[in-house]
Amino acid sequence: GEEARIEGLAAGADDYLIKPFSARELMARVEATLNLAQLRQSAREREQALQQETQTVRDNLDRILSSLREGFLTFDREWRFTYINDRQLEMIGMSRESVMGRNVWDVFPDVVDTEVYHQFHQAMNEHVAVQFEFYYAPFDGWFDHRVYPTEDGIAVFVADVSERVQLEAKRQRAEQALQASEERFRNMADHAPMMVWVTDPTGYCTYLSQSWYDFTGQTEATGLGFGWVDATHPDDDEYAKHTFLEANERHERFYLEYRLRRKDGEYRWAIDTANPWFDDDGTFKGYIGSVIDITDRKATETALGESEDRLRMAIASAALGTWDWNLLTGELKWDVGCKAMFGLPPEAQTSIEIFFVGLHPDDRDRLQDIVAWSRNPASGGSYDAEYRTIGIQDGIERWLAAKGQVYFNAANEAVRFIGTALDITDRKRAEADREQLLQREKTAREEAETANRIKDEFLAVLSHELRTPMNPILGWSSLLRQGKLNPAKTAQAVETIERNARIQVQLIDDLLDISRILRGKLVLTMLPVDLKFAIHAALETVRLAMDAKAIALRTQLDPTVGTVMGDVGRLQQVVWNLLSNAVKFTPTEGQITVKLTQVGTNAQIQVTDTGKGIHPDFLPYVFEHFRQEDAATTRRFGGLGLGLAIARQIVELHGGKMAAASAGEGQGATFTVKIPLQRRELAAGTTDLLDKARLTAHHSLLAGLCILVVDDEADSLALVRFMLEHAGALVISASSGAEALQTIEQTLPDLIVSDIGMPEMDGYMLLRQIRTLEQGRQIPAIALTAYAGEFDRQQAIEAGFQQHIPKPVESEKLISTIRTLCTVSLT
Repeated sequence: GEEARIEGLAAGADDYLIKPFSARELMARVEATLNLAQLRQSAREREQALQQETQTVRDNLDRILSSLREGFLTFDREWRFTYINDRQLEMIGMSRESVMGRNVWDVFPDVVDTEVYHQFHQAMNEHVAVQFEFYYAPFDGWFDHRVYPTEDGIAVFVADVSERVQLEAKRQRAEQALQASEERFRNMADHAPMMVWVTDPTGYCTYLSQSWYDFTGQTEATGLGFGWVDATHPDDDEYAKHTFLEANERHERFYLEYRLRRKDGEYRWAIDTANPWFDDDGTFKGYIGSVIDITDRKATETALGESEDRLRMAIASAALGTWDWNLLTGELKWDVGCKAMFGLPPEAQTSIEIFFVGLHPDDRDRLQDIVAWSRNPASGGSYDAEYRTIGIQDGIERWLAAKGQVYFNAANEAVRFIGTALDITDRKRAEADREQLLQREKTAREEAETANRIKDEFLAVLSHELRTPMNPILGWSSLLRQGKLNPAKTAQAVETIERNARIQVQLIDDLLDISRILRGKLVLTMLPVDLKFAIHAALETVRLAMDAKAIALRTQLDPTVGTVMGDVGRLQQVVWNLLSNAVKFTPTEGQITVKLTQVGTNAQIQVTDTGKGIHPDFLPYVFEHFRQEDAATTRRFGGLGLGLAIARQIVELHGGKMAAASAGEGQGATFTVKIPLQRRELAAGTTDLLDKARLTAHHSLLAGLCILVVDDEADSLALVRFMLEHAGALVISASSGAEALQTIEQTLPDLIVSDIGMPEMDGYMLLRQIRTLEQGRQIPAIALTAYAGEFDRQQAIEAGFQQHIPKPVESEKLISTIRTLCTVSLT
């Protein structure tokens, strides 16, 4: 009953049941009790975490307050110290133990009834924030107090502002002295004979002397700032302001002559000069300048300058071509220099008609208009023109720059026209050269931008093409690892992984090939090659892909076409590339035609498809590196856009040519390869070698061969061993260089297949050791390695290997290479 329940709960039970009870009721109560216990445990953990967080916050706050550059302290409502930071203790020169918990007025009785006392009480009683500065005599300093009310008292920030207060007082005294100095300066400037002005560092005019206002009629309201510009001549105002602001920006001496409007409206010439001034610490403060009326002097200088100009013109005319045209009589006189510029001898007669005859036809009408305008009084008589002449007798084209002046009589009639001409042909040629250089630079920049865009598109495609095969490889690998696939799916998984791995290998091979080609490092093994064999081999590699798309294949291979000198593997790569492209771009149930013919002294291979064709705009770029007709993310066809570039380079290395043709999009494409044929007398001597190569190509087993395989990677070693044993070879394996040397001392293999990157003794060192042995000098060796660059291939050959095959390796390629090496070794 109730009494039992109370006793159970008092004893520590969480719940109770009264018999009899069902198992279901018991389980429900047990579950509820367990849930309650979990809730209690969670609450205790949250409480502990909250306590820990609170302590962390307190510790962080204490560190922040201790690091303040200001003093900080708090009081409770009984005016007892509850907190004081290190900075405040430093300011008052006391220890924390001597003040904590004590009443502030007991510690500092001398501040009772001072501003500190009243301001603190106001903040405490009215619960408001206050701020004030207070001079505390015992510390001989000024202190800024910021007081904030809290729930249980007040908090105070204290800053020592003695230095600032002292500087403020010093500044006030300096300002008073400066004001007195400025007053004296104004009195002096207002009574000076010149106009005086002062600006601030921004160029803003802060003072103009009374003489300025008397001269211009301006007032302080209209002249200060940049108002002084309004008093300058409209043709001079922008230039005057711009020149001054440039000097102001550089803090340089300012000098300018301009026209200044007097208060009666007359514009007078003035000299405006000023020097920058700086304070004691070198800070730029502005300018102090003066303006002087120089109109009378300017008139004298102008007259003198005009006289000097005429004198200089007369002196310089000896080095220039000069003319003098009497407009009343029509007589035109040229000096020797001017005649030479028109291709005339010194004794030639001249006239205005001869002048126009000697002009370039394209400039003749323009010069007639310029001369007519110069003779118009409205022009002021000024003449300035550049034009071309065609030498009347020598036929030489020249560029001339001419300047002249037309003089008018009292009736405004043009009476005389004199001037000079200068041969500027060299300058014009330089300008033309510069323009061509600029155009070439522009073209080069556009080509660079195009190259960068192509590079970016290629990198994006490369990323896509590398990542795409990895998706099925990783996906199917994960499913295989789980072991839940049936045999059919397992076969599909293995086939998919192998297919996409081959795609990755092809991408890497293309990149390595293009790298070798660009660096001129692609090495060819030149032998007599029957192109029919290369075409058939390439067709076998793409036959499954053609069958999958139901593509019809037509071959027309002329059996009389002779052999070419070339690298059979590289030539097969060219044909395979053309065929794989044709399969890729030909729709289902399309057609591919392969022809081999002799054209002149060349063997010609043509691959024609009925596929998507090539757009005319892209056709000129189809063989360029990294170029693809469609590089967008929506493109339908994969690849890096390197295959055709590599194929053309291989063909050209064989002395041949490669071309592409297409009637347009949707019209299919034809690729043509031409390679020089061997001369008949040379080809005849190679028949046996070709027959032997064909015979060897049809053998698929390595029966009777003993092969030593060396690799420190167990998986790679097992794979190669399986490939070779499956082909009928007797395989001896070694997981290190030392083990391989011991094996050769006991058994002499027919061939060695060795990895390069191995610990302690790499493949290069191993083969050098083998070559020092009497029995190891003639053993053929293949470097099978992940070091796949051209430099790595050369290094392997220099170390004594006959062949270099990069990993991952295909079984057919490895077996074919072994057969070739063993055949050569036997012969």
